Amino acid sequence: MVVFDRDFVDWIIDEAHKMGADEVECYALMSKIYNVTIQAGEVRLPTFSIEKGLGIRVVTDKRIGFASTNFFEKEKIRMVIERALSIARSSKQNPKWVSLPQESKYPHVDKIYDKKLEEMTPEEIMERTKNMLSSAMETDKRVMPVWGGVAVASFEEIVANSHNIYGEKKGTAIAGFLGVIAREGNVTTPMHMEQGLSRTAEIDLDKVGKVVAEKAVRSLKITKIETGEYPIVLDPEAFFMLSLYTLTRALSAELVQTGRSPFANKIGQEIASPLLTIIDDGTLPGGVASAPFDDEGVEMQRNVLIDRGVLKGYIFDNYRAQIENRKSTGNAVRGGVLFEGTQPKYQFTPTITPTNTIIDRGDASLDEIIEEIDKGVLILGVQGAHSSNPETGEISVVATPAWVIENGEIKGQAPGIMMNTNIYEAIKQIESISKETKQTYNMIAPWIKISRVKIIKR
Repeated sequence: MVVFDRDFVDWIIDEAHKMGADEVECYALMSKIYNVTIQAGEVRLPTFSIEKGLGIRVVTDKRIGFASTNFFEKEKIRMVIERALSIARSSKQNPKWVSLPQESKYPHVDKIYDKKLEEMTPEEIMERTKNMLSSAMETDKRVMPVWGGVAVASFEEIVANSHNIYGEKKGTAIAGFLGVIAREGNVTTPMHMEQGLSRTAEIDLDKVGKVVAEKAVRSLKITKIETGEYPIVLDPEAFFMLSLYTLTRALSAELVQTGRSPFANKIGQEIASPLLTIIDDGTLPGGVASAPFDDEGVEMQRNVLIDRGVLKGYIFDNYRAQIENRKSTGNAVRGGVLFEGTQPKYQFTPTITPTNTIIDRGDASLDEIIEEIDKGVLILGVQGAHSSNPETGEISVVATPAWVIENGEIKGQAPGIMMNTNIYEAIKQIESISKETKQTYNMIAPWIKISRVKIIKR
């Protein structure tokens, strides 16, 4: 099912050279996605989409142009090349440009393709979706589904350029999401979300339904907490959302080189608690964002970014790496990780993006961490994290769902509270990290206890 063969890609590169390009990059994609949604408690019929297309990036005299198409006739492709060249010629020269990536050797990455997923029928996907929904409903009759579904994707990609980069990769993925509320008397909980992600067919979506239902029911008991500073425990999903728009962006070479990252010029310095280690690993077996190479043909790698609180490195694409006379870390991605975005990847140029973000687990169990807290909050999710400032780290979000902890026990849900903090100060105040971990999108993280955070009762 490969979109193009090598001869056709070589023809595109040769044709672009003849038309005036100094350098040429081709990115070809073919993807198939089945999507089954849950609406108003019912499983809808599957929808099916196929995307295939080609993105061409050209460089002429350090001027860069890009254009894309989903037409594959040679005359159409010539028009796309001409459009990319026209954009390049009308663009400003970039004196920092060095070149497109050079030839690479690619690692073998396990568990990123499963023929069973590629051949999964719509009926099988619907059955898995129904089982996930039934699992939630049967856990407790007070649970009501709000939103959810299961998506199954298979895809093939080619990346090639005029410096002998050529790579083909196949992948599959399945994602199950379920959001529910619980209702009893005049109490209705906020929506609780749970997800399951895998690159193979080996995934327990029934567990997704059971876990989210149990969380929602636990939120039926209402309690209060007054405005003040308290220790908090961040659920992996809450930590993912808080760091997505701050911490992970601050580790990007783009923000560092443009002077917008608080971590600029701090390699080797302690920037967080010694308990915190963050790794970006594009070669993780079965990882959501794992592959042999990134979206501009550079081999995927394992990069330690923070090691026991000490800043060790940043993530780079080819352009930002060459500015510093170094090699890309394999973090050039088009259009985000799996299932993100509404436009196909071939319509984008690569940008610096984390692959699989791994937060090292700690030694304590989550129960042990909770038992240590006299008065605090366990935050399961947040709203409004997208408005956080990656340069300053200032965060002001609604903490929901959030559970109050008293004398080492969870007492109930505290509706209508906000959390104000600075993420770069908060990671210095990490006191405990759980040995349990959970995957949230492309992050694998434990539960994290922070010593003191401002909680505001609304």
